[in-house]
Parts: sequence; C-alpha cells; structure tokens
Amino acid sequence: MMKLLPHLLLPLLLAHAGLVLAAQVDTPDPAEPAAQQERQRQLLQQRTLLEARIDTLLQQDDPYTGELQESWFELGTTLQALDAHEDAAKAYAAAWQAARISGGLEDPQQLPVLRRLAASHRAAQQWEDADTMAHLIHHISSRAHAPGTAERFEGVLQLGRWKLLAARDALLPDTFSSAWNAAEIYASEIATLEAVDAYPERRIQLATLQLERASAEFLLASEIREQPLQEYFVSGQRSTTMLQCTVTRLPDGRAQQICVPVEVPNVDFYVDPSNRKNQEMWRHLDAMRDGVEASYSYLQDEKILVEQRDALLADMQALTETYNRFVTERGQ
Repeated sequence: MMKLLPHLLLPLLLAHAGLVLAAQVDTPDPAEPAAQQERQRQLLQQRTLLEARIDTLLQQDDPYTGELQESWFELGTTLQALDAHEDAAKAYAAAWQAARISGGLEDPQQLPVLRRLAASHRAAQQWEDADTMAHLIHHISSRAHAPGTAERFEGVLQLGRWKLLAARDALLPDTFSSAWNAAEIYASEIATLEAVDAYPERRIQLATLQLERASAEFLLASEIREQPLQEYFVSGQRSTTMLQCTVTRLPDGRAQQICVPVEVPNVDFYVDPSNRKNQEMWRHLDAMRDGVEASYSYLQDEKILVEQRDALLADMQALTETYNRFVTERGQ
C-alpha cells in the first residue's frame, strides 16, 4: 500500500508583505550575446514588477484572490527562466498556498502550480521536497478525477516514473522502497482500470501501466541481486550436535559401541538464505514477465492507434531483451 504523506502542508512563505528571496540573480554578462543579454534584462525587469504587484496585493484586506495566485505563479516562472530554482520554488509554494486558501485543500486547480513546484525542487536537487510534491500531485489528481481520465493517468505516471528515477539514481535514502512504491502504484491503478467499463483509451493505458510496472519489477530484481547474502539469514543454529558411534572390541572378545557427541555444520542454515534470495528475485522477474505479456495482450486490439502501439511494442522489446540478458547472465 502506498504510504500517504506525513505532511501535505508547507508553511506560508510570507515573512512580510513581499517575497523574501535568498539567492541573488547575476547581472547580465557583457560577453553574452546581445539577444541573451536583452532577454536577461527583460526577465529581471519582470521580476521587479511582479514583486511590486505582489506587495501591493498583500496590502489588501482579502489578498488571497486569483490575481495573487497568478502573480506568484508568474514570478515563479520568471525565476525558473533565470535559473533561480530555489527562489522559484518559494514563489510557486506561495502560489500553492493562495490556491489552497481560495479553493480548498484538494482543489485540482492546484495541479499546474504543483507540477511547476516539483520541477523547481528537482532542478534545485531538493529531492525530498520533489518526492512530497509527486505524492501530492498523485493524491489530488486521483481524488479529483475518475479512473481512466487523462489527468489521473498522468498523475499516476508522474509519481511512478519519479519513484523509479529516484531508485535508479539513489536520490532518496531507500532505493528499494522507492522501486517498491512504483510497482505498488502501478499495480493499484491497473486493478482499478481493469474493474471499470471499457473506454477508448483503456487498453493503451493498461498496456502502458503494465510496462511501467515491469520496469519497476526488474529494478527490484536487480536490487535483490546486489544485496549481500547476509540480508537473508534468519535466526537459527549454525551447527547441530549429533552422536558419532564406533564399535570397538574389548580384550575379552566382546564388542562395545562407543558414542560421542560431535558438532557439525547445519547445512540448512547456510543453504536456505541463498534459496530465499533467489525466490525473492525470481518473484519480481516473474512479475516483470507477466507485465510484458499482459501489455502485449492489450495491444492486440485493432482499434489502438498504430503509432501508440508501435511505441509500446518498442518498449516491450527492450524490456524483453533486458529480461533475457539478466537471466542469461545469472545462468553463467
């Protein structure tokens, strides 16, 4: 089950009537081409004008209007163009707060702001904040839009792909959990879409989600392959005691059996961890293969556009080759 965010609220980013921006944007370099210098000058001027407009709006009795939200949003876009991503994130966060105050905590009108805010966090390498935004976008889009709608489908893809990127590049502390979250997100949406009535995009969406899930399952299998065997040891005895008996003949001719306790390795203790690791890895590889096969079955519908089908078939072929290469390497 996907873990819900422990914090969906950010503090209001208004230290006073205007936006306090920590980073300073460099002035235009005379060596830059004239067009680039002019563009930089215009952006700096627009930033100044927007900050003044925001300051004026905040002086009103009821400042949280659509105009304030739009001004914060425009300021964020301007700061993004100036590569001032941390400041852009602050501006977008303020726009988000204005949207929540005026429209409610789960108003889908927040989504464009949240997507820009997530982009700023990624550009500034604020990975934990980017993760929070990805979860929030998915949460709001799933609550506001019905299964199968483009908005909800995009929210699922964005969160799942972000989790896979975070796992591959180790952007978050627990890479295995990130990949696991992606697989669970896709599996949940697949189950939801399979339960709804047919609609034009249903098969292409299911095929896409199955391939995305297959990618997540492969990443999990790869993570397990690299884990040390010690991770799969469980409590138990490393050795066991058995009686070792020998028969000797006494001086009077009688036979006598003598048994002594001998400590020997517990074979199961050393073999079982390897079995457990292989079983866990193959569970994810089997899920990967099932996802590819399910995607292929969805793409047999003649109503699917050829261009969409061919793009997914190319992804399917790449995943198949990855699977075969992985299995072959394991067997060598």
